[in-house]
Amino acid sequence: MIVDLFAGPGGWSEGLRLLDERLHATEIGLEWDADACATRCAAGHKTIQTDVATYDCARFTGATGLIASPPCQDFSWAGTKAGLEGERGQLIHEVLRWTEAIRPQWIACEQVPQALPVWMDFQETLQGWGYATWAGVLNAADYGVAQARERSFLIAHTDPDRARPPTPTHNHNPQEDLFGGRLQPWVPMAAALDWNAEVMRGAQVNTGQRWKVRGDRSTAQTFDPWTSPSKTITGKSGGQWHITVDGIVVERLTPASTLRLQSFPDGYPVQGNETSQFKQIGNAVPPLLAASVLAVVTGDDARR
Repeated sequence: MIVDLFAGPGGWSEGLRLLDERLHATEIGLEWDADACATRCAAGHKTIQTDVATYDCARFTGATGLIASPPCQDFSWAGTKAGLEGERGQLIHEVLRWTEAIRPQWIACEQVPQALPVWMDFQETLQGWGYATWAGVLNAADYGVAQARERSFLIAHTDPDRARPPTPTHNHNPQEDLFGGRLQPWVPMAAALDWNAEVMRGAQVNTGQRWKVRGDRSTAQTFDPWTSPSKTITGKSGGQWHITVDGIVVERLTPASTLRLQSFPDGYPVQGNETSQFKQIGNAVPPLLAASVLAVVTGDDARR
């Protein structure tokens, strides 16, 4: 059995499904948000609607794997910045409570980059419990996601050979190695969204980030979607981002387009109103990145 804490709409679950349908069948997600639970159920992911912090984790003693993506709002630059002092920030400690109770073979955790010092602190405790560990930052674009999304990860395993990051499959500037091998280039945003090259020629994406502080959207973060992956998708991207051609707004992000940029399959059944859908999608782990991490801890990468 694999236990997925703070399971959200199913980013890790879809990663397991991509990796191995049999493994996916053993996973059960714990999530408190009603819309996210409805999404998971509609997508065929086993789910318990509950508060992870009050649930009796002993019920899952003997589980093989533990996945956790605690809420990021108190760590994110766009959030409260309260860190461990915040009400949601404290939930990151559930990783250790659950690990101590069920002693899984492996652990895979994800959070915003600002939480990396917490993951590094957790390493000492986990090592004392017999786990080999790795903590660091991974970029989703390096694993085929059309989004330059950096997140911190904690990976732990009873097998030292499995406590490591996944090998990248893509690179911003791929070069041939000594053996003639070559990583694939990053996937541009426009390619992931299948934009018409004639209609969207010269398109620019303006994320709206920091424009309130600087007083003018024109000074906000802008990038070329034809040559670059998307910037990080958040729960607020749907309302902030503008896609322009010759300075005229021609398109905005939709839940369907953000699903693609997160590497979810087309038609993924996100439930709730549009605000809730953007929040769920923006907070999820990209399934392609999740699959890469899970391939390492489950040993699937060795079988391929």
